[in-house]
Amino acid sequence: MTEHAERRDLAVNTAVGGTLAALGASAGGPLGAGLAQAATPVLSAAVNRILTKLDADSALRASRTVASAAQAAGVDESVLVDQMLLHRPRAVLLGRAVEGAARSVAEEKLEWFARCIANGYMAPDDAAVDRETFYVSAFAELEAPHVRVLLFVADWERTGEHAGPPTTDDLSDAFSASLCPVIRPVLTTLERAGLVVKRAGPRQPGSAPHRETGVPHVWEVTTFAGHLMRRIGHVPPDRSRPDGMAA
Repeated sequence: MTEHAERRDLAVNTAVGGTLAALGASAGGPLGAGLAQAATPVLSAAVNRILTKLDADSALRASRTVASAAQAAGVDESVLVDQMLLHRPRAVLLGRAVEGAARSVAEEKLEWFARCIANGYMAPDDAAVDRETFYVSAFAELEAPHVRVLLFVADWERTGEHAGPPTTDDLSDAFSASLCPVIRPVLTTLERAGLVVKRAGPRQPGSAPHRETGVPHVWEVTTFAGHLMRRIGHVPPDRSRPDGMAA
């Protein structure tokens, strides 16, 4: 094995190891400790199959992401990895993107992470690398439910058919058949990623308290969300910065 291949495999294995450690931590107790270490004689055959499957799938996803990034950048995988590991901001970007790809559920996320890696490799300065790292952090938070809600909020604004931004109750009603019990955690994740902002909405005299939050909260997409939506092939609303709010 060449030195370049060893470095590439190190990046992949680090991401996969973090995935298994996270699985172990979520399990908790003695079993969790065993999973985190991924080595204990008391593991059942069934649990061992889980670990083996996750390990293989995570490694494959990470490897595919690095290969796609290298193709987009027009260089060999080993060159891309070697050069990025020489520069701390790029190495951090690469590590986070590979880890995000290894942990991802949605297949399309692999291309999102790959583009960030390629952009970071070709970036002219550290500021551009840092920008890609922000995208990686946001993509790592997103799975299909988050994207669905984000696009719904953006479409609500883009159509101009409503009197104002959607409230938490509006979103709960819109996703009542699928995400109603978890709409607030989904919104919290989007807010943490910097993709939506929450503000207090007007309270109508004599109106009943809102079901989800007690007080009327409304949600709007940020400027960053508009840029992210373009990256994943969606059209953001014309006005993606809420009035008087920082993105």
